[in-house]
Amino acid sequence: MASAGRISKRGLRAALLGGAILAPALGICNIFGKWVYQVKTNYGVVVTQSDGSRVAVDKPGWHSRVPFLSTYEEEYPLANQAVFLHGKTEPHQVVTKEGSTNEGSVIMATAATFYEISDLHQYAVENVKADLNPVGSINPRTMLQQTLDSIVGDQIQRADPKDIIHNRSKIEKVILEALVGSGVSGRYGIRINGFNFTDTSYIPAVVEANAQKQAAVAKAEGEYAAAQLKRKSIETLAEADSKKYRILAQADAERYRLLEKALNPRTPEERKFVQEIFQSLTKYMTMKERVGDTVWVVPESTPVLPVYK
Repeated sequence: MASAGRISKRGLRAALLGGAILAPALGICNIFGKWVYQVKTNYGVVVTQSDGSRVAVDKPGWHSRVPFLSTYEEEYPLANQAVFLHGKTEPHQVVTKEGSTNEGSVIMATAATFYEISDLHQYAVENVKADLNPVGSINPRTMLQQTLDSIVGDQIQRADPKDIIHNRSKIEKVILEALVGSGVSGRYGIRINGFNFTDTSYIPAVVEANAQKQAAVAKAEGEYAAAQLKRKSIETLAEADSKKYRILAQADAERYRLLEKALNPRTPEERKFVQEIFQSLTKYMTMKERVGDTVWVVPESTPVLPVYK
Protein backbone atom coordinates (compact mmCIF):
# COMPACT_ATOMS: atom_id res chain seq x y z
CA MET A 1 0.00 0.00 0.00
CA ALA A 2 2.78 2.40 0.90
CA SER A 3 4.54 1.53 -2.32
CA ALA A 4 1.40 2.16 -4.35
CA GLY A 5 0.92 5.48 -2.64
CA ARG A 6 4.44 6.52 -3.45
CA ILE A 7 3.92 5.54 -7.13
CA SER A 8 0.67 7.48 -7.40
CA LYS A 9 2.31 10.51 -5.85
CA ARG A 10 5.16 10.23 -8.32
CA GLY A 11 2.68 9.90 -11.18
CA LEU A 12 0.79 12.90 -9.95
CA ARG A 13 3.95 14.98 -9.69
CA ALA A 14 4.98 13.85 -13.17
CA ALA A 15 1.59 14.69 -14.54
CA LEU A 16 1.64 18.09 -12.93
CA LEU A 17 5.17 18.72 -14.18
CA GLY A 18 4.23 17.56 -17.66
CA GLY A 19 1.15 19.73 -17.61
CA ALA A 20 3.17 22.70 -16.45
CA ILE A 21 5.52 22.21 -19.38
CA LEU A 22 2.89 21.23 -21.95
CA ALA A 23 0.38 23.98 -21.18
CA PRO A 24 2.70 26.91 -22.04
CA ALA A 25 3.86 25.02 -25.11
CA LEU A 26 0.28 24.50 -26.24
CA GLY A 27 -0.43 28.14 -25.43
CA ILE A 28 2.46 29.28 -27.59
CA CYS A 29 1.33 26.97 -30.40
CA ASN A 30 -2.21 28.32 -30.08
CA ILE A 31 -0.97 31.90 -30.40
CA PHE A 32 0.58 31.10 -33.78
CA GLY A 33 -1.80 28.36 -34.91
CA LYS A 34 -4.99 29.79 -33.39
CA TRP A 35 -6.55 26.42 -32.58
CA VAL A 36 -8.81 28.37 -30.25
CA TYR A 37 -9.63 31.83 -31.59
CA GLN A 38 -11.95 34.72 -30.89
CA VAL A 39 -14.20 36.40 -33.42
CA LYS A 40 -14.66 40.03 -32.41
CA THR A 41 -17.72 42.15 -33.14
CA ASN A 42 -17.69 43.50 -36.73
CA TYR A 43 -15.00 40.99 -37.67
CA GLY A 44 -15.02 37.56 -39.29
CA VAL A 45 -12.57 34.70 -39.77
CA VAL A 46 -12.03 32.27 -42.64
CA VAL A 47 -10.81 28.76 -41.84
CA THR A 48 -9.57 26.23 -44.41
CA GLN A 49 -10.56 22.62 -43.68
CA SER A 50 -8.46 19.51 -44.38
CA ASP A 51 -10.44 18.80 -47.56
CA GLY A 52 -9.59 22.28 -48.90
CA SER A 53 -13.00 23.77 -48.29
CA ARG A 54 -13.11 27.23 -46.76
CA VAL A 55 -15.50 28.23 -43.98
CA ALA A 56 -16.46 31.77 -43.00
CA VAL A 57 -17.08 32.36 -39.30
CA ASP A 58 -18.68 35.70 -38.44
CA LYS A 59 -20.49 34.90 -35.18
CA PRO A 60 -18.83 36.83 -32.33
CA GLY A 61 -17.30 34.71 -29.55
CA TRP A 62 -14.74 31.97 -29.01
CA HIS A 63 -14.33 29.17 -31.55
CA SER A 64 -12.00 26.21 -32.04
CA ARG A 65 -10.67 24.17 -34.92
CA VAL A 66 -8.90 20.83 -35.28
CA PRO A 67 -5.11 21.31 -35.03
CA PHE A 68 -3.05 20.18 -38.06
CA LEU A 69 -6.25 19.28 -39.97
CA SER A 70 -7.39 22.84 -40.59
CA THR A 71 -5.84 26.24 -41.15
CA TYR A 72 -6.68 29.61 -39.66
CA GLU A 73 -6.61 31.67 -42.86
CA GLU A 74 -7.32 35.34 -42.09
CA GLU A 75 -9.35 37.80 -40.05
CA TYR A 76 -11.57 40.16 -42.04
CA PRO A 77 -12.91 43.51 -40.81
CA LEU A 78 -16.58 43.72 -41.80
CA ALA A 79 -17.47 47.39 -41.22
CA ASN A 80 -16.08 50.76 -42.31
CA GLN A 81 -13.93 49.54 -45.19
CA ALA A 82 -12.48 51.75 -47.93
CA VAL A 83 -10.94 51.00 -51.31
CA PHE A 84 -8.87 53.85 -52.74
CA LEU A 85 -8.82 54.43 -56.48
CA HIS A 86 -5.93 52.44 -57.96
CA GLY A 87 -4.95 51.60 -54.39
CA LYS A 88 -3.28 55.00 -53.91
CA THR A 89 -3.92 57.29 -50.96
CA GLU A 90 -1.90 60.15 -52.48
CA PRO A 91 -3.01 62.28 -55.47
CA HIS A 92 -2.11 60.65 -58.77
CA GLN A 93 -2.89 61.16 -62.44
CA VAL A 94 -6.29 60.00 -63.70
CA VAL A 95 -7.72 60.39 -67.20
CA THR A 96 -11.05 62.17 -67.66
CA LYS A 97 -13.23 62.96 -70.68
CA GLU A 98 -11.34 63.00 -74.02
CA GLY A 99 -8.04 62.30 -72.31
CA SER A 100 -6.05 62.13 -75.52
CA THR A 101 -7.02 65.55 -76.87
CA ASN A 102 -8.32 67.78 -74.07
CA GLU A 103 -5.62 69.85 -72.37
CA GLY A 104 -7.39 69.69 -69.01
CA SER A 105 -8.36 66.02 -69.23
CA VAL A 106 -5.51 64.59 -67.16
CA ILE A 107 -5.93 65.60 -63.52
CA MET A 108 -4.57 64.74 -60.10
CA ALA A 109 -7.08 62.96 -57.88
CA THR A 110 -7.59 60.73 -54.88
CA ALA A 111 -10.88 58.89 -54.40
CA ALA A 112 -12.29 56.19 -52.14
CA THR A 113 -15.27 53.81 -52.19
CA PHE A 114 -16.65 53.04 -48.74
CA TYR A 115 -18.34 49.71 -48.03
CA GLU A 116 -19.06 47.03 -45.44
CA ILE A 117 -19.03 43.25 -45.79
CA SER A 118 -22.59 41.99 -45.40
CA ASP A 119 -21.94 38.36 -46.37
CA LEU A 120 -18.46 37.12 -45.44
CA HIS A 121 -19.07 33.71 -47.05
CA GLN A 122 -19.90 35.36 -50.39
CA TYR A 123 -17.03 37.84 -50.07
CA ALA A 124 -14.21 35.50 -49.02
CA VAL A 125 -15.35 32.06 -50.22
CA GLU A 126 -17.86 32.04 -53.08
CA ASN A 127 -16.38 35.13 -54.71
CA VAL A 128 -12.99 33.49 -55.10
CA LYS A 129 -14.58 30.29 -56.38
CA ALA A 130 -16.52 32.24 -59.02
CA ASP A 131 -13.30 33.76 -60.27
CA LEU A 132 -11.73 30.29 -60.65
CA ASN A 133 -8.54 31.36 -58.93
CA PRO A 134 -6.55 28.90 -56.82
CA VAL A 135 -6.81 29.64 -53.11
CA GLY A 136 -4.12 32.09 -52.13
CA SER A 137 -3.33 33.24 -55.68
CA ILE A 138 -5.57 36.26 -55.31
CA ASN A 139 -7.47 37.63 -52.34
CA PRO A 140 -11.00 39.08 -52.28
CA ARG A 141 -9.80 42.61 -51.57
CA THR A 142 -7.54 42.60 -54.65
CA MET A 143 -10.43 41.36 -56.79
CA LEU A 144 -12.73 44.04 -55.36
CA GLN A 145 -10.04 46.67 -55.98
CA GLN A 146 -9.84 45.73 -59.65
CA THR A 147 -13.62 45.73 -60.08
CA LEU A 148 -14.15 49.08 -58.35
CA ASP A 149 -11.25 50.68 -60.27
CA SER A 150 -12.91 49.57 -63.52
CA ILE A 151 -16.33 50.99 -62.60
CA VAL A 152 -15.05 54.24 -61.09
CA GLY A 153 -12.45 54.75 -63.84
CA ASP A 154 -15.11 54.34 -66.54
CA GLN A 155 -17.29 57.01 -64.93
CA ILE A 156 -14.35 59.38 -64.47
CA GLN A 157 -13.48 59.05 -68.16
CA ARG A 158 -17.03 60.12 -69.00
CA ALA A 159 -16.89 63.17 -66.71
CA ASP A 160 -15.89 66.72 -67.55
CA PRO A 161 -12.64 67.55 -65.71
CA LYS A 162 -14.04 70.95 -64.71
CA ASP A 163 -16.87 69.21 -62.84
CA ILE A 164 -14.43 66.91 -61.03
CA ILE A 165 -12.35 69.91 -59.95
CA HIS A 166 -15.12 72.42 -59.17
CA ASN A 167 -18.29 70.34 -58.68
CA ARG A 168 -17.23 67.13 -56.95
CA SER A 169 -20.61 66.35 -55.42
CA LYS A 170 -22.21 66.10 -58.85
CA ILE A 171 -19.71 63.49 -60.10
CA GLU A 172 -19.65 61.67 -56.74
CA LYS A 173 -23.41 61.18 -56.99
CA VAL A 174 -23.13 59.83 -60.54
CA ILE A 175 -20.34 57.40 -59.58
CA LEU A 176 -22.17 56.21 -56.45
CA GLU A 177 -25.29 55.47 -58.51
CA ALA A 178 -23.12 53.54 -60.99
CA LEU A 179 -21.55 51.50 -58.18
CA VAL A 180 -24.88 50.66 -56.57
CA GLY A 181 -26.43 49.72 -59.92
CA SER A 182 -23.46 47.66 -61.14
CA GLY A 183 -24.28 44.48 -59.24
CA VAL A 184 -20.96 44.58 -57.42
CA SER A 185 -22.73 44.35 -54.05
CA GLY A 186 -24.36 41.01 -54.84
CA ARG A 187 -21.26 39.58 -56.44
CA TYR A 188 -18.97 40.40 -53.53
CA GLY A 189 -21.39 40.23 -50.63
CA ILE A 190 -20.86 43.85 -49.66
CA ARG A 191 -22.95 46.99 -49.13
CA ILE A 192 -21.75 50.18 -50.83
CA ASN A 193 -22.03 53.06 -48.36
CA GLY A 194 -20.49 55.96 -50.27
CA PHE A 195 -17.98 57.36 -52.72
CA ASN A 196 -15.87 60.49 -52.29
CA PHE A 197 -13.10 62.40 -53.99
CA THR A 198 -10.68 63.28 -51.21
CA ASP A 199 -8.56 65.51 -53.45
CA THR A 200 -8.77 66.82 -57.02
CA SER A 201 -6.60 69.31 -58.90
CA TYR A 202 -5.10 69.98 -62.30
CA ILE A 203 -1.68 68.46 -62.91
CA PRO A 204 1.23 70.93 -62.44
CA ALA A 205 1.96 71.04 -66.18
CA VAL A 206 -1.62 72.08 -66.94
CA VAL A 207 -1.60 74.64 -64.12
CA GLU A 208 1.63 76.12 -65.51
CA ALA A 209 0.28 76.06 -69.07
CA ASN A 210 -2.91 77.78 -67.95
CA ALA A 211 -0.89 80.40 -66.07
CA GLN A 212 1.22 81.06 -69.18
CA LYS A 213 -1.92 81.17 -71.27
CA GLN A 214 -3.56 83.66 -68.92
CA ALA A 215 -0.40 85.77 -68.90
CA ALA A 216 -0.31 85.73 -72.70
CA VAL A 217 -4.01 86.63 -72.86
CA ALA A 218 -3.50 89.46 -70.36
CA LYS A 219 -0.52 90.75 -72.36
CA ALA A 220 -2.46 90.53 -75.61
CA GLU A 221 -5.43 92.29 -74.05
CA GLY A 222 -3.13 95.04 -72.74
CA GLU A 223 -1.49 95.46 -76.12
CA TYR A 224 -4.89 95.49 -77.79
CA ALA A 225 -6.17 98.14 -75.37
CA ALA A 226 -3.04 100.24 -75.96
CA ALA A 227 -3.46 99.87 -79.72
CA GLN A 228 -7.09 100.89 -79.44
CA LEU A 229 -6.13 103.94 -77.39
CA LYS A 230 -3.41 104.85 -79.87
CA ARG A 231 -5.79 104.41 -82.79
CA LYS A 232 -8.36 106.59 -81.06
CA SER A 233 -5.72 109.26 -80.43
CA ILE A 234 -4.63 109.14 -84.05
CA GLU A 235 -8.23 109.38 -85.19
CA THR A 236 -8.78 112.35 -82.85
CA LEU A 237 -5.67 114.09 -84.17
CA ALA A 238 -6.61 113.27 -87.74
CA GLU A 239 -10.07 114.61 -87.15
CA ALA A 240 -8.61 117.79 -85.64
CA ASP A 241 -6.17 118.14 -88.51
CA SER A 242 -8.92 117.51 -90.98
CA LYS A 243 -11.05 120.16 -89.31
CA LYS A 244 -8.10 122.51 -89.27
CA TYR A 245 -7.43 121.89 -92.95
CA ARG A 246 -11.09 122.45 -93.78
CA ILE A 247 -11.03 125.76 -91.92
CA LEU A 248 -7.80 126.82 -93.64
CA ALA A 249 -9.13 125.73 -96.98
CA GLN A 250 -12.28 127.75 -96.39
CA ALA A 251 -10.20 130.79 -95.33
CA ASP A 252 -7.96 130.43 -98.39
CA ALA A 253 -11.00 130.13 -100.61
CA GLU A 254 -12.51 133.25 -99.05
CA ARG A 255 -9.25 135.23 -99.46
CA TYR A 256 -8.94 134.13 -103.09
CA ARG A 257 -12.55 135.13 -103.72
CA LEU A 258 -11.87 138.58 -102.26
CA LEU A 259 -8.63 138.91 -104.25
CA GLU A 260 -10.33 137.84 -107.44
CA LYS A 261 -13.19 140.24 -106.77
CA ALA A 262 -10.73 143.07 -106.18
CA LEU A 263 -8.65 142.39 -109.31
CA ASN A 264 -11.58 141.38 -111.46
CA PRO A 265 -9.77 139.11 -114.02
CA ARG A 266 -11.71 138.33 -117.17
CA THR A 267 -9.52 136.25 -119.46
CA PRO A 268 -7.82 132.93 -118.65
CA GLU A 269 -4.42 134.64 -118.69
CA GLU A 270 -5.62 137.25 -116.20
CA ARG A 271 -7.05 134.53 -113.90
CA LYS A 272 -3.75 132.59 -114.08
CA PHE A 273 -1.83 135.71 -113.08
CA VAL A 274 -4.20 136.29 -110.16
CA GLN A 275 -3.61 132.67 -109.02
CA GLU A 276 0.16 133.23 -109.10
CA ILE A 277 -0.25 136.37 -107.01
CA PHE A 278 -2.43 134.44 -104.51
CA GLN A 279 0.15 131.61 -104.22
CA SER A 280 2.87 134.18 -103.51
CA LEU A 281 0.76 135.82 -100.83
CA THR A 282 0.00 132.40 -99.27
CA LYS A 283 3.72 131.52 -99.07
CA TYR A 284 4.36 134.90 -97.49
CA MET A 285 1.71 134.35 -94.83
CA THR A 286 3.06 130.85 -94.12
CA MET A 287 6.63 132.06 -93.66
CA LYS A 288 5.43 134.92 -91.52
CA GLU A 289 3.84 132.48 -89.04
CA ARG A 290 7.01 130.38 -88.63
CA VAL A 291 9.00 130.67 -85.40
CA GLY A 292 12.73 130.33 -84.88
CA ASP A 293 15.67 131.72 -86.74
CA THR A 294 14.31 133.04 -90.01
CA VAL A 295 16.12 135.26 -92.49
CA TRP A 296 13.82 137.57 -94.43
CA VAL A 297 14.79 139.01 -97.76
CA VAL A 298 12.63 142.07 -98.49
CA PRO A 299 12.67 143.44 -102.04
CA GLU A 300 13.36 147.14 -102.47
CA SER A 301 10.08 147.77 -104.17
CA THR A 302 6.69 146.10 -104.05
CA PRO A 303 5.05 145.49 -107.35
CA VAL A 304 1.74 147.14 -107.78
CA LEU A 305 -1.14 144.66 -108.07
CA PRO A 306 -2.97 145.03 -111.31
CA VAL A 307 -6.62 145.88 -111.37
CA TYR A 308 -8.51 144.72 -114.44
CA LYS A 309 -11.35 146.90 -115.75
